[in-house]
Amino acid sequence: MGGIIYGGIAALGFAATENTLYIFRNGYQEGGWGGLFLLAFIRVIIVGWQHPFYTAFTGIGLAVSRTNRNLIIKLIAPLIGFGMAVTTHAFHNTFGGLIGGLGGLAAGTFVDWIGWTFMFGFIIWMISNERNIVKRHLHSEMIAGLISQSQYQKPFPRGL
Repeated sequence: MGGIIYGGIAALGFAATENTLYIFRNGYQEGGWGGLFLLAFIRVIIVGWQHPFYTAFTGIGLAVSRTNRNLIIKLIAPLIGFGMAVTTHAFHNTFGGLIGGLGGLAAGTFVDWIGWTFMFGFIIWMISNERNIVKRHLHSEMIAGLISQSQYQKPFPRGL
């Protein structure tokens, strides 16, 4: 989860910078205020989560590397994560452009949302998995007498 969060947050900073440049150059300078508002709507509202989605793969690769003892996985996981980020970004940029126009925007957005839905499902699974890891660790602390059984059985807050 940490890799997804950190990767996504880093990407939001990049996206803000890129969007500012694109919206001004390709929106305002080419189409005036109408172009600015249209491109801002497309880049911020319709496909605003694309960079956090891509960069989350890099974060996942770094997290897998960090939490694994196998040297080969430690070395290769960040490269695979970065490769997934580059591949999904390149696919997004290429797919909509091949179709072109509003149809390309609609098809590209549809595919983006499918990817985001899968990532959301993965995040839900990760939250459940991390909750189970915490519960296992707390069990050994309960057995050791560091926490009481009532503390162990207390449900996790919904945010965890």
